[in-house]
Amino acid sequence: MQLRLSHLRRGELMAATFAVLLLVLLFVLPWFQSGRPGPHQVQSDGWTSLPVVRWLIVVTGIAGLLLAFFQETRRAPALPVVMSVIVSALAVVTTVVLVVRLPTSAATPQLGAYLGVICAAGLALGGFYSMRDEEGWQPGPDHPIERVSVGSGTRR
Repeated sequence: MQLRLSHLRRGELMAATFAVLLLVLLFVLPWFQSGRPGPHQVQSDGWTSLPVVRWLIVVTGIAGLLLAFFQETRRAPALPVVMSVIVSALAVVTTVVLVVRLPTSAATPQLGAYLGVICAAGLALGGFYSMRDEEGWQPGPDHPIERVSVGSGTRR
């Protein structure tokens, strides 16, 4: 297994960068603040304040890192393409869950929560760009869309 950093494209670089940022933000910055202003205020990071969603964030971040890893190490495009689809789907779900969680929380969202949403959306965009960069995605004279005729034969 050989690492080939030259094989990383814009999508994989975006996905890996946003995945690292999302995983770091989960532990470093406060995501929510509860209590009244003063000594009773409690700020908590994403890991503490999101007991269920944190696992979705972790899986999404790891998937983003795996996308870059597989793009670097695999010769055939099958595994990186599958990972780009998985990353895109997971990151979109994570973004939607976080966007819904922010206004519905009993606590006040902090900078970490907003940056977490941005990182999850960036991770989704990176996964999408990774899929888009695969040759043949954009149709044109050099890359026609393969068409399959359904029902062209007669049934007997």
